[in-house]
Amino acid sequence: MESISVVDAKALLPGDIILSTGANKVSWFIRAATLGSYSHAALHVGSGIAVEANDPGVIPVFLPAVSYEANTKIRVLRAGALSVRQQEELTDFVWSLLFRPYSTKGAIGTILPFLRDQTDAGYFCSQLTAAAYKSIDAPITDRRPEECTPNDLAASPLLDEVTDAVRTVPMETHKAVASLLGASYQQYVESGNRYENGILKVCKNKLPPKFSQPFNLYDLARQLFDGSVDRETSQIWDVAVGALIKNVISEFPLAPCPGISVATSLLNADRWMVALFTPEWATLVEDEVGRAYYHDFIASLTIASNWEVTRWLADHERMLAEAKKRDSRVLEALGMWIGHAAAIRYQYAALMRNSTNPGFLSRDEVEAIKKRLKGFQDRQQAAESQQSATPQ
Repeated sequence: MESISVVDAKALLPGDIILSTGANKVSWFIRAATLGSYSHAALHVGSGIAVEANDPGVIPVFLPAVSYEANTKIRVLRAGALSVRQQEELTDFVWSLLFRPYSTKGAIGTILPFLRDQTDAGYFCSQLTAAAYKSIDAPITDRRPEECTPNDLAASPLLDEVTDAVRTVPMETHKAVASLLGASYQQYVESGNRYENGILKVCKNKLPPKFSQPFNLYDLARQLFDGSVDRETSQIWDVAVGALIKNVISEFPLAPCPGISVATSLLNADRWMVALFTPEWATLVEDEVGRAYYHDFIASLTIASNWEVTRWLADHERMLAEAKKRDSRVLEALGMWIGHAAAIRYQYAALMRNSTNPGFLSRDEVEAIKKRLKGFQDRQQAAESQQSATPQ
């Protein structure tokens, strides 16, 4: 039976680096030109979630959903023990760069320096990883981030190999799990949070030239208060963007909040229950190996979503404190969106806990939560239907 390789989330720690060979032309060029084995790097931030700079840009990925062909070379590396604070700062750094463009010139510039563009706001994979470690004063290579290649990371004496982090899985088993995702994973990887992108699209069409084109809502909020624009412009757009965010919360109450929400988006995938009399049923329910892998995948996905929610809560408190300090409508609205998204995830979690531990919630509590969530679902579906019927 043909098999593929996947990274085992349970074997990873925050800050671990996943190196691999790549199939795109730039990757092959980097690997050949540097006479090394690797052409791509991803940075694990927690619970199976990594951030990487790839064709769509700087994106979060859920590693157990990523499969590698049998002939792909994979290596997982680990720096010295990071403190909890360093782990959080590492995540903060890459979180702030989400959805910046991929820097093709930067990647090729590691081999042909004259092609490097100093004004390029994008990142390539190993640059992102090296820059993240530099941001916490724990450099992992003696090269500058913009000069660092995946093979420089592979050769670094400051990194140790994690030998038990890659596992082999039957290809049909992984394909069956992937089929349950529908288009959810690919859509998120390619375009990110579509609700956040909708707000950014409105803003990009109307922002005055004083602004740089924002890569995400955090980047837009930063420009409002870091001196990039004058105070009057800042106040006008602070109110306007804050209103746009609150409108999304009202109309689309189940929308994932900005930041890393790839696992939460996957949990909202097309279907997770395996249908009877389908090829997936034979592979993931009747087959013992497939059943164990399926259960393990769902458990890993749930843990990853919980990690995201914990991050959201930290951002929620920080955002509301900053909103009060600056009297900002956009920061207040971002804090509300994050808090609302986290609260919904906890309500779903409470219902699941009650299903496995009857009595955890009273009957009245169960009915109240179900009624509240049903109201959110109805409102979301109505808004989605209206949006689909409206010409773009």
